[in-house]
Amino acid sequence: MRPIAAPFVAAPPAGVRFRARLKVDADDEAVLGVIGEHLGSLAVQDLAARCKGGLLDAKGRTRVPKTARGSPLAHGLMLMNTQSPERVCHSGILEYRMTRPRTTEMELIAEAVDGALAALETVGIKTQARLPAPDKAEDSSPAHAVLEVVVDDRSLNMSVEAVSYCTAQNAAALVSRRRPCADTLPLLVADRITAEARTILTDAGWSWLDRRGRLHLRGPGVRVDQPVQPADRTTASTAGPAITGRSGITVAYWLCAHPGERVSPNRHAAVLGLAPSTISTTVRRLADAGLVDEDGAAIAPELFWELAAVWCADRTWLVRRPDPKEHVPLDPLVPSWRMTGTAAAAAYGAPLTAAGEGVLDLYVTSPVELSIATRRYAAAAPGAGSAVIAVPPTSLVAERNRGDVVPTIEGWPAAPLVAVALDVAQDRGRGREILEGWNAGRDIWL
Repeated sequence: MRPIAAPFVAAPPAGVRFRARLKVDADDEAVLGVIGEHLGSLAVQDLAARCKGGLLDAKGRTRVPKTARGSPLAHGLMLMNTQSPERVCHSGILEYRMTRPRTTEMELIAEAVDGALAALETVGIKTQARLPAPDKAEDSSPAHAVLEVVVDDRSLNMSVEAVSYCTAQNAAALVSRRRPCADTLPLLVADRITAEARTILTDAGWSWLDRRGRLHLRGPGVRVDQPVQPADRTTASTAGPAITGRSGITVAYWLCAHPGERVSPNRHAAVLGLAPSTISTTVRRLADAGLVDEDGAAIAPELFWELAAVWCADRTWLVRRPDPKEHVPLDPLVPSWRMTGTAAAAAYGAPLTAAGEGVLDLYVTSPVELSIATRRYAAAAPGAGSAVIAVPPTSLVAERNRGDVVPTIEGWPAAPLVAVALDVAQDRGRGREILEGWNAGRDIWL
């Protein structure tokens, strides 16, 4: 057996490792580059000493023995194979990652023009571009380009504005900052334009292109609004959509329902029904999209309208009306069927009138409940039944908590305010108008 060494005091861990997003200028970037190279070389030397027992292949690369794969040694050997000295990360060593240089304003404009030309071409609109002259690139005026657009023999000159991400606040600032010009019409091109920002731009008579796949063109005698092929900038972040899947909807919904509060991955994991790591990833994605502030709280109304854009529930029509006594447990903490739609919105004070005994619009607790209810109350053709049921986009809608105060309509507890408002927002015709006159949650959606 191996002898046991005498007890000794081990040295404390040396160094520190952290990750952070830094806004740096060219000088700072050069300094960080030198630091990264030096610390990376130290990491390589240390790793090489610990992995000395590895074998080399014919090309001089470290080969991992089959018996060692999956072990810490194998991980270290693979790092040496695939990482340059500046990129190797090692516990106790500062990790420095060189990032792509920031896109200049001229590059942003050039890519915006390319995106606009491609989008307009897909809808059959002839366009020519006139980029800013190189000798004017150094002046103090913002870079701009002009597109000569021809729609049905009508010629429009459109001045291109470009931003990476456009929120309602950005849109309002752009609209207020632009000086009236009789010669050109404004066209905004962005990687992402929030629903609220789209409305502000449209109301101000702006044209816009959301690279996620929507083109809106306005001009004298011209109105184009249709989907186009999504296209990313070559220098754009590849973070993906801000709100995706059940986890994205659940976290975004919780933040909207708790304005001013941040979600804690550990403390709220059980409440949200998500793993802490999933919550962290989701919040990080929202932060990258500018939908939560530096404290992790929701930025209103941008987060609400981004959530409204993906809020969707498949509804099933029923012949017979369900009885609340069968589906509303007496225990106030047990999940329950909840009423949404016009009746629930009116009960919360929305400027709506619920006429008589209309169609019941209900959220059920689970897909299993929906299946059972469909068999029990008989499925009806869309629009021909007395009730419509759906599984909510997040299970938080059906949850009931101690101290909840919600209206009761015909024996049914109303769905939470935010869920009802999100349903109202789906009405493209009157949804926004209703929300503008609804005082119950103005801080959330206005």
